[in-house]
Amino acid sequence: MIIQIRSIGIMCIVCLLFLVGCKANDTDEDSWKESPTFYIDDKKMYGVKGEIGLERLNGEENEPDFPATQGRLYNIHFFDAAKELFGEEAVITATHQDTGKTIELYNLIASSIASAKFGFEDEGLWKISVSINEEPYTSFIIRAEKP
Repeated sequence: MIIQIRSIGIMCIVCLLFLVGCKANDTDEDSWKESPTFYIDDKKMYGVKGEIGLERLNGEENEPDFPATQGRLYNIHFFDAAKELFGEEAVITATHQDTGKTIELYNLIASSIASAKFGFEDEGLWKISVSINEEPYTSFIIRAEKP
């Protein structure tokens, strides 16, 4: 009888660990979904509405907004919700989902708008992270595509 109770207890613990492990993986996968775009004055933006947006400035219309292995010129918009950040140091980095490699895209003093040229080495999902004065501010996911 004691052996049966012990076996049932061990099975319950194993099932619980399995469920917790599955939930952790689901959360990780969810965090790597491409972020939705939004529009400001008919301009397509990648980022977080009300906080930051990247607007593509060059390249052909039929080309991807984030071509792998090529650079593009972008406007970086800090919106009204971020006005208190103007004049502060902002660093924008990108981390590739598959390789885990992180690159610095741009280092700037936050203002309402700034232009920057940067690119992504590999195709796939990249997490764009914005830090203000070395503190995490916001992040979003983009997809770099084959040109």
